Amino acid sequence: MDLLRASENSKFFHGIVNKRRRHLAIKGILVDGEWIDDPTRIKSEFYNHFKNRFSAPEWDRLPFEGHFTKRLSEEQSFDLEDVVSNEEIKKAVWDCCSDKSPGPDGFTFEFFKRFWSIVGGDVIKAIKEFFTSSAFPNGCNPSFIALIPKVLDAKHLNDFRPISLIGCQYKIIGKILANCISLVIGDIISHEQTTFIKVDFQKAFDSVRWDNLDDILGKFGFGATWRGWIRGCLLSSKASVLVNGSPTEELLFHRGLRQGDPLSPFLFIPMMESLHVSLQRLIDKGMFAPISVGKDKVVSISHLFYVDDAIFIGKWSNSNVNVLMMMLHCFSLASGLKINVHKSSLYGVGVSHSHIQDMADKFGCMANNLPFTYLGVKVGSNMSRINAWDDIVQKVVHKLSNWKAKTLSVGGRLTLIKSVLGSLPTYYMSLFKVPDGVLSHLESLRNSFFLGADLEERKMTWVSWRKVMAHKQYGGLGVSSLFALNRALLFKWIWSFLTNEAGLWLNVVKVIHGDNGSLAHSPPSRSGCSVWIEVLKAIDSLKSRGVDLMEFCNKVIGNGNNSMFWQDTWLGQVCLKEKFHRLYNLELQKDVSVSNKLNDSNLTLTFRRRPMAGIKESQLLELTQLVSSVILSSANDRWNWNLDGHGVFSVKSAREEIDSHLLVTLSSSTRWSKVIPIKLNVFVWRMFLDKLPTRSNISNRGLDVPCTLCPICANVVETRNHLFFGCSMYIDLMQLLCRWWNIQTPIISDPTSWETWFNNLKFNKLQKLALEASFFSMWWHIWIYRNAILFSSKKPLKSLIFDSIVSHTWLWVSSRCKKLNVNWVAWLKDPLNVISMFVA
Repeated sequence: MDLLRASENSKFFHGIVNKRRRHLAIKGILVDGEWIDDPTRIKSEFYNHFKNRFSAPEWDRLPFEGHFTKRLSEEQSFDLEDVVSNEEIKKAVWDCCSDKSPGPDGFTFEFFKRFWSIVGGDVIKAIKEFFTSSAFPNGCNPSFIALIPKVLDAKHLNDFRPISLIGCQYKIIGKILANCISLVIGDIISHEQTTFIKVDFQKAFDSVRWDNLDDILGKFGFGATWRGWIRGCLLSSKASVLVNGSPTEELLFHRGLRQGDPLSPFLFIPMMESLHVSLQRLIDKGMFAPISVGKDKVVSISHLFYVDDAIFIGKWSNSNVNVLMMMLHCFSLASGLKINVHKSSLYGVGVSHSHIQDMADKFGCMANNLPFTYLGVKVGSNMSRINAWDDIVQKVVHKLSNWKAKTLSVGGRLTLIKSVLGSLPTYYMSLFKVPDGVLSHLESLRNSFFLGADLEERKMTWVSWRKVMAHKQYGGLGVSSLFALNRALLFKWIWSFLTNEAGLWLNVVKVIHGDNGSLAHSPPSRSGCSVWIEVLKAIDSLKSRGVDLMEFCNKVIGNGNNSMFWQDTWLGQVCLKEKFHRLYNLELQKDVSVSNKLNDSNLTLTFRRRPMAGIKESQLLELTQLVSSVILSSANDRWNWNLDGHGVFSVKSAREEIDSHLLVTLSSSTRWSKVIPIKLNVFVWRMFLDKLPTRSNISNRGLDVPCTLCPICANVVETRNHLFFGCSMYIDLMQLLCRWWNIQTPIISDPTSWETWFNNLKFNKLQKLALEASFFSMWWHIWIYRNAILFSSKKPLKSLIFDSIVSHTWLWVSSRCKKLNVNWVAWLKDPLNVISMFVA
């Protein structure tokens, strides 16, 4: 395995690791104007800094007097305190990432998963002991505090973000508790705690008072046993600060939640809910005036929370700001969460800058006077939109410049394009339709990176980028287009609108655009420049290109109360108003529900007149027969996404559907082996497409080639079929390979004939997997040998090629296929027989 890693790692990745290590190294810190570079003093300063940060609160807590309308039921509280099962503990272990940085115990979860049959019993016993006693044995809940720079050239103590590296025993317990509370947290928090004064809480997680947290959990209905478990987790926590890899002495925690603890976010959310309750009490008493949305002003918006980010929204007035600041001060006294005023902002919409500045100066926060914007993009301003998208492109360019394309193999570049570069603009793509010019530029950047070219360098393209983006099922490499990603992300909002019953954003859309959100309207009737209308228009334009994602959304009827008889797709593949449009024209109640329509004694009861003879009467007869088989139940209606068979919308399935219509599709799927490196798969993919720079292909491109003969045999023009299926070197290697595998040497002339022969072999799955890898390796070694003859000053030894094919294939197969544990000697003698001993 080490040989495999050594062969696949590159100096680029080692360079990245070393650069990151240098970047994270703390060479010195500035304390009270004094530069300290002595390692011992640096450790001492960090120890004292965090000891003070997590020390006991210096003031008596202001009790929380509010009442939570949303509380756990007795049944939920009882279920949370149920006995933890062995399966629950094992699931928590497998839910933890295998290769995360270990805590002071030095174990990663890869160890526990691999040796669970040996250590699993002891792990279960230790975890159950905690849930019995609500306490950790001394020394069993330590952690390391890793210091991550928040800014470039970090030199102050506050410039470092503390991330806790927690021991495995606590992490398992925290995961179990987090899994339990995640099932009920949605029932007790408000809609506002989901995603203009923007408030920054100073060291939010580190400042939480444990006594206030316990009080809040009690008011939410959490039982004494559950709260005891939480206290046990908090009171036993200790930490050492890692300074350049060296730990300080341990310090005790007396407040705060550890960043890196899986339980911390779920404990912080109830704390913020108490802030919501406090503000709602002020609104109910008329002391704070929120803004109202809609013609009838039926939806009020006062605040939005996302973990420790808070935005308060209200009418511009001195009293509003004064009341808000007073409430935040009281919240600070109760919870320990102090407002960082200097990092908070006061925004004014339609307010003079002088008024905003005066108010900001009064409270010491930043002043901003901006038109109403979405993510910095001014609504209705084309120039602002262009500038915003230009910023996104520049971020991608900057990211690409950090990845040295020429130091990565094509497999590494392909992996980065899929996992990193493709996700960079996702935040913006999830809300806005990306202009075609921006998409084209981004795709050009990705293509250049895939080719291994610098951004300003032009390089010959052998396979079009549209083919590379196509799904493997259609002959591509499955990169997928950013256009499809953008439209799939936008459609996710429509799916959320259809399936969510409640939510602040949902209520806002409905009061502005109606209960159906204008989904039932025809595209020309959708006017305005709101974000929601732009989403609908983007999906409409997608439909005009032959992709109607709404076709894959159909209603599953339960009681029929929440489904429209004519306009929803609930019976068949199209809505009834489309299938029976003549009857729909006669309908007076066009928004009638399924339940009301089917409960009528006659389908024509709400028609303007009964259909006469002809098409209308035949449609009525067909409709009557169609609905006669429908039986309503007591369950609620629900939406079903029928594209991928799971019933729930996924961006991936929508993305692939869009690409399948708009990208280049080939007649055969991409052949891809999971046991060989990605770069070999890409090479074989190009070879099968005849897109390698053979002498024949270069000449066909109009380039001057001094000689078109095969550089190996020098007898025939170097084409794809000759080099890999007809050259003397191929014939020799093919005979050796078939003799080694104990199979008859076939007559093959091109990739198609090879696939036909290979697919007809009567081997099991694992045997075919290893044999296919052997062929891929052979073709790759032929290409390497050919290139060495042309471009290397040292001629390669032909006699060593087959040995290299055998050893590389064994290395790849034995390392990547978990079902095989092939002995090297047995592999040399008879690979077909040794693999037959393993079950496919």
